[in-house]
Amino acid sequence: EEDIHDKFIHLTNYSINKRNEDFEFNETPEELNGHKWSLNMLWKHFEKEGINKFPIWEEIKDIVVKTILCGHLPIKTVFEEDVKSDYNCYKLFGFDVLLDESLKPWLLEVNNFPTLNHKSLDRHVNEVMIAEMFNILGFHITEPINDKKKAAIIDNTGLDSFVDFDPQMYMRKKSNEQLEKEEDWAKGKPGLFDEDKLTPLDVRILIRAEEELEQTVNFTRLLPCADGRKYLDCCQVPSYSDSLLQHWEEKHGYESSQGREVLGRLCREGVHTKDFVEKKKKKVTNFVLKK
Repeated sequence: EEDIHDKFIHLTNYSINKRNEDFEFNETPEELNGHKWSLNMLWKHFEKEGINKFPIWEEIKDIVVKTILCGHLPIKTVFEEDVKSDYNCYKLFGFDVLLDESLKPWLLEVNNFPTLNHKSLDRHVNEVMIAEMFNILGFHITEPINDKKKAAIIDNTGLDSFVDFDPQMYMRKKSNEQLEKEEDWAKGKPGLFDEDKLTPLDVRILIRAEEELEQTVNFTRLLPCADGRKYLDCCQVPSYSDSLLQHWEEKHGYESSQGREVLGRLCREGVHTKDFVEKKKKKVTNFVLKK
């Protein structure tokens, strides 16, 4: 009872604890010291103590997926109402998870705008994280570039080729073919995701998913996944795109190279641009994984 008013005891929040006069900042992120560690250092500590980190991490991932699914309907609704292009929409969340004495993870809160502090430990984690996040997002050079600049970019970056940015690759307007197919999907018609049934929009969605996955190093894609259907069944409103991605993962997840070969062939056949405005169609001819 004598400590009931000591706010440092009851919260693990860094923004509060760092104000304690006994708080020790971690200036050497790769070592187990100070009162704040990186996740990698926690795993090293667990390994030193003979604790298996994998079941804990799987539970944490499960918490993250289920938390996002709790807000799936309002997120989907706002996205469909306000977002005009698939190119310019992403979100970084911060999850605070507490491990109890039995190492069971509990969700404390989700930060809509996570703080990216400038201390040594935070920079050690956040700079790498942000760089990878932007790689996954796949930002393009959106302004027109002449051949000389293209050649210089290819030479400096080691890319195999340079594909001009085309906003139609990210357009959200759906063709009549796409709308009819989604109606058939809602009615439960089978075989809609077979390779010969993929629409231009389907192929573009799958291309972006493969490109994003190719850029992951420390990030882990949680959905779609091998057993992702159990999560999709929890959604209040089913999602056509999620179902497409889950079907693709179940078919090609363990042999991703085969799936990418299929996408490459479909792109060479021009399937992904069949619904483009004719004057734009010649600009995008290849499926190229970003490096």
